[in-house]
Amino acid sequence: MNFRNSILLTALSLLGFEIIAQNHGNYDSTYAPSKGIYGNAEFDFYYDIDHLIVKNGAFKFKTSNSDTAWTTVNEEQSWEGEYSENKKHGSWNYSTIKHELDITAILDDHLEYDLRTIKTIIKANYKHGIPDGVWISESELVKKNEDPIFYDKVELTLKKRKS
Repeated sequence: MNFRNSILLTALSLLGFEIIAQNHGNYDSTYAPSKGIYGNAEFDFYYDIDHLIVKNGAFKFKTSNSDTAWTTVNEEQSWEGEYSENKKHGSWNYSTIKHELDITAILDDHLEYDLRTIKTIIKANYKHGIPDGVWISESELVKKNEDPIFYDKVELTLKKRKS
């Protein structure tokens, strides 16, 4: 191979790499995983042959909602895991923190209230988009000025049925 052909081959391979690299990206913006749920997501993706986004790699989602101007209920959610070819795969963590505020009295110089926080963590596993393996759900209740009160733990083992 002569020098000219070598340069041409190198240029074509770099051009091909650039074309492939343009099909991949990282999304970091507003996201609605289902109707009525809005938040911010960050994930890796690529475009398939039909120019549709295929999630592939790390995935993070966070949302926060309050019920009224008084913000008596506030809920935060986060989801973290991996996608492989647009399907959940491997370990996923789902976290929800819900704060409930009950105003008991409004006095001249201060506010009296009760605050409860419910924390729920689900550790899940997927195999090619299908729930698989051990799933653990843990919830705890925390009241204002008290230690956490653990009140719920569920563990499931999911296996695919043999046909």
